[in-house]
Amino acid sequence: MTALAAKGPELFPGKTLLPAAFALLAGLLLPLSLAPFNFWWSGFVSIVMLLSVLEGAAFRQALLRWYLFGIGQFTLGASWVYVSIHDHGGANIFLAGTLTGLFVAGVALTTLIQGFFYQRYFAGLTSLWLVAFPAVWFVKEWSMTWLLSGFPWSLLGYGHIESLLSGFAPVGGVLGLGFLVALVSSLFFAGVVRVRQFRLLWWTGIVVIFVSGWLLSFVNFTRPSSEPVSVSLVQGNVSQETKWRREMVEPIINTYVGLTQDEWGRDLVVWPEAAITLFEDSASSLLSLLDVRGQDRNTTLLLGIPSRDGRTYYNSAVVVGAGEGKYTKRHLVPFGEYVPFENYLRGVIEFFDLPMSHNKPGPADQDLLTVGGLPMALSICYEIAFPNLVRQDSGKAVLLATISNDTWFGKSLGPHQHMQMAQMRALENGKYLLRGTNNGITAIVNHKGRIEGQLPQFEQGVLRGFAVPMEGITPYTRFGDWPLLVSLFAILGWLVFRRAG
Repeated sequence: MTALAAKGPELFPGKTLLPAAFALLAGLLLPLSLAPFNFWWSGFVSIVMLLSVLEGAAFRQALLRWYLFGIGQFTLGASWVYVSIHDHGGANIFLAGTLTGLFVAGVALTTLIQGFFYQRYFAGLTSLWLVAFPAVWFVKEWSMTWLLSGFPWSLLGYGHIESLLSGFAPVGGVLGLGFLVALVSSLFFAGVVRVRQFRLLWWTGIVVIFVSGWLLSFVNFTRPSSEPVSVSLVQGNVSQETKWRREMVEPIINTYVGLTQDEWGRDLVVWPEAAITLFEDSASSLLSLLDVRGQDRNTTLLLGIPSRDGRTYYNSAVVVGAGEGKYTKRHLVPFGEYVPFENYLRGVIEFFDLPMSHNKPGPADQDLLTVGGLPMALSICYEIAFPNLVRQDSGKAVLLATISNDTWFGKSLGPHQHMQMAQMRALENGKYLLRGTNNGITAIVNHKGRIEGQLPQFEQGVLRGFAVPMEGITPYTRFGDWPLLVSLFAILGWLVFRRAG
């Protein structure tokens, strides 16, 4: 055990508040690597600062610092929660602030649990901590994709869509990128502070990782399958305060029909999530008219519309015109589309009784939509945040699409972070992705995760462009997170076994 353990000197000795403040600041720096800031290097600085305050710290001190790191990360990274609760949920400043604080404190518990396992089993290792730290980081972020229905927000890898590490995304996904950022940060910290006798080895490892990522960025795992598709993405910019009022049904329909008037003849027109505020069965006449118009002009129209089966409600999208299909959202937003513990929370505040918060999820396996015969996979709003959910259908599709209503986010960081997630899904799966939203960010993303065109936020407009259908699959599409997950679990298990022996 002594050969495995090597506790270094504490870099922040004493009982001052400095290390706690440093840990909180480190957490605040992580979201600065993400959209809209995009300081990709800030993620490395954040992790190195965290390692600094953990070095040599006692167990309880270290746990507090882990938790404060998580508080900082999600206070900034999930700050849009306050906007949703206050601006659109009808809560006053005090209540919105309290609920947001409780939410941040709850999500940060994932970081505390991460810290417990790292400090308990791996913090005292010699050079082997270089693998253990990023491995524990990967497992924590992976758990955020499914724990309590999942909240995969502010993941470390999102800051590297356009860095030299981006080439790893089609291989290991956003979680794999996060692992590499944590690994590079650990190597840097080892070279500067922890294990100086192997400094050249650590710096060489960093260079190899960055060069490998750069070389991988030139590899195309997918290829064009047909001629580019002409697309028009319609952004209606309908106010959330009036969207679900009965008297607004006709004006909203007129808005989208009017904006689409000059788009018939394009291959694909996309309206956003819940563009039509009628249930599908009540909008049959409108859908029939749009279907005829689309068939006459050889145009496929994809539009979001709520649907129902008796008293069961769904968030859906349908295709009319020169395509076909229907998709029902599978992963719903807690409190936005359904209310956990609703018997206790319904009616407490307006936020717990938002319009369309009585929804049920659609079936797990659904047929792909078609655009003039081309298979297209769709995600609605929050679903685009879940890598494996998108990956599930992207292998059979030649185009990806997502529709959303980011009006709930207001002018916060939320729409930019949501857009960045869509970019990552395109990069992970090597497919063009079309993102249609109510008030932004509406964009066309290519198979490398780069935005080829976008509309300004909070304006009506139509984004015209082209999307290239892509066939083939990336390693991430084929295998997902499982190769790295199984490998890292095996390594962590082996380290625990060795240390226990």
